Amino acid sequence: MENSTVVPTEESPVITALTVIATFGSDNIAYLKLPVAFLGFFLNIFHLFILTRKSMRVTSINVWLIYIAVCDLIILFYAGREDVKTIWEAEKNECTPPETYLHKILSNTLFTCNRTSWILTPWLVIIMATARLLIISNPMSATFEKLSTPLFAIISSIIITLFCSITSIIMLIPVNIVKIREWIPEESCGFPSNYSQPLYGQGQDGWIPSLELIVVLLFIQGLVNVG
Repeated sequence: MENSTVVPTEESPVITALTVIATFGSDNIAYLKLPVAFLGFFLNIFHLFILTRKSMRVTSINVWLIYIAVCDLIILFYAGREDVKTIWEAEKNECTPPETYLHKILSNTLFTCNRTSWILTPWLVIIMATARLLIISNPMSATFEKLSTPLFAIISSIIITLFCSITSIIMLIPVNIVKIREWIPEESCGFPSNYSQPLYGQGQDGWIPSLELIVVLLFIQGLVNVG
């Protein structure tokens, strides 16, 4: 029986190029996303500047667009912050001080705002589209004409914001920032002698939601996530 020889197949240049691009993208995803996040952030500021002019704040549609732009600003700011944090985490060493207490609080607050904005944005779009459809379909109705007023947009936006943020806020209440230990840098780090800084972590001291409340919150979260 003759020995069969396996001839190695030459890899396609296209596949090789795609593999190199995919590897580069996965290794540098934070550096690639950061400029996009900042560009979108500043474009939304320009968009918000136009919508908040006095002549533009006369219809409910523009008020909803302002609210959506604010949500987009929060989402883009959080995305850019996470990219910066990823880059910083890769560069830090044993001489890098831990996060401060205030930084931990701001991080939790920003996380809650970002999560609420993701849920809130599609609901605002649904409300805006529905109101516009009703206004156009009933041009002679004084009742539906009220849907075009800025006051209606403000009230509806506040109500849907409270509804969309309730699960995030209640889940955040039990999370307390606690001191774990004192962080003491190495002498080679160049800090003053006897320098130390508190190292904080997150715990769940005090009030914890009951099982019934958790079930209700999960039900509400399922409803708002439908949007």
